[in-house]
Amino acid sequence: MALTIISMVYAFCQRKMIIEPFKAAEEARGANKWFESKRKPGDRKSKVDYFLVDNFYDSDTNCKHIDDYVCSNLDSNYREYKDYFVHVFRKTRITNPENIAKNPTEIANHSEIYDLLFVYKWYYGNQKGKKHRHLGEQFPIKTTDFECE
Repeated sequence: MALTIISMVYAFCQRKMIIEPFKAAEEARGANKWFESKRKPGDRKSKVDYFLVDNFYDSDTNCKHIDDYVCSNLDSNYREYKDYFVHVFRKTRITNPENIAKNPTEIANHSEIYDLLFVYKWYYGNQKGKKHRHLGEQFPIKTTDFECE
């Protein structure tokens, strides 16, 4: 019996974390359209990219894996933007592509409050850090220095 429980715990802990683009959030939020509507002639563009993490648990290893993923998946033109953000959400029963596509207001009413894990920011191509919210904490959001290598 004890061996079975240990095996189940081990199997659970070994679930692979999956990171993918979160297009439903981009469509629901409309941030890129909003940025474009506020841009004056001659201004540089701003952009937000969204990613979704399945099987996330808060550990240094997972956080490093997400950092590496974000760095290797930056928009190829990020240095040309005035502001460039990357938002990373954890996948839940509410924060997932199917639900957000059906209920776009959930991204602001729920996901950004409870399931937003990281916000990375660049300003005129220079990285300005990373904000990290530990699961279960709405505030404070820990801001750390961060650099893509």
